[in-house]
Amino acid sequence: MKTKLWKPMLLGVMATSVALTSCNEEPQEQPNTPNTPNNNVQDTNTTVENDYDPNMYYSVPTPNELFNVLKIMDMPFNSELMNDPESVMMYTDPMSQALNFGVYSADLAMASSYNEGTKTLALFKTIRTLSESLDISNAFDETVFKRIEENINSGQTDSLTILSNETYYDAYSYLEENQRGATLAQMVVGGWVESLYIMSNSGEFVEGSEFAKRLADQKLTMENLMNFLMEYQDDEDVMIIMEELIPLDEFFLNLEMNEGDAINTTEEDGVYVLTGGSEPMISKKDFETLKTLVSDLRASIINAEI
Repeated sequence: MKTKLWKPMLLGVMATSVALTSCNEEPQEQPNTPNTPNNNVQDTNTTVENDYDPNMYYSVPTPNELFNVLKIMDMPFNSELMNDPESVMMYTDPMSQALNFGVYSADLAMASSYNEGTKTLALFKTIRTLSESLDISNAFDETVFKRIEENINSGQTDSLTILSNETYYDAYSYLEENQRGATLAQMVVGGWVESLYIMSNSGEFVEGSEFAKRLADQKLTMENLMNFLMEYQDDEDVMIIMEELIPLDEFFLNLEMNEGDAINTTEEDGVYVLTGGSEPMISKKDFETLKTLVSDLRASIINAEI
């Protein structure tokens, strides 16, 4: 099996993508890609054990990337899986606001990727409300919202995914530039949990299928996400969230691994390519466990119980 590690940091195309860069080089700015230090250099098909290297960074896939996977596999759009925009008024503390900013960003990504104009507009307005509560409204250009409304009113919804990406990246960049990493970390968690919830409830599970492989691929994301959160573990809210993630983390850690060929690393036109190695496997029983864990965590987030 083959996978690629990008250098410098580039946006992964699929949920299985891993990005690698060095602090000695100037990274290129790309939307939607939190840079997450990881003790293991690995991808979903390859595992390479290394000592921790602070110069190595890895990407957490964004909601748009995950929903591209669903579209490729012809999964149907299901609005019932999204959080109700009217629930936004429930989120009155900074942690629930940040977590659900991520949740609604994931819902926005799904709605926009399926060109659901009306739902996309409602979610943009919800995110705008939360951005004001989180004091990040300055991150958004007013023209973006106008473009969204104009596109939807004119029936030209093919650019909604681009605008959704732009909104997510604006928030990400603003928080990063203003040294609000703890808030950013919470936002990323909310987005990933919602994405995984929608994914796990969008298709019929068949062992060994592409759908099963994509879910198992989230083992890597879980590892990267926990390492990303560790950067801000001194923050009380981040520590609370890390504790809530422990059952899900343990689930992925205990997934059976399918041993592959010996790992081989090559470089092709500035792109590092890893072939061989092991890959995680998920059984029907594992899938049911995953759905329960994710559903419970997601319920705690959208009901402001964390």
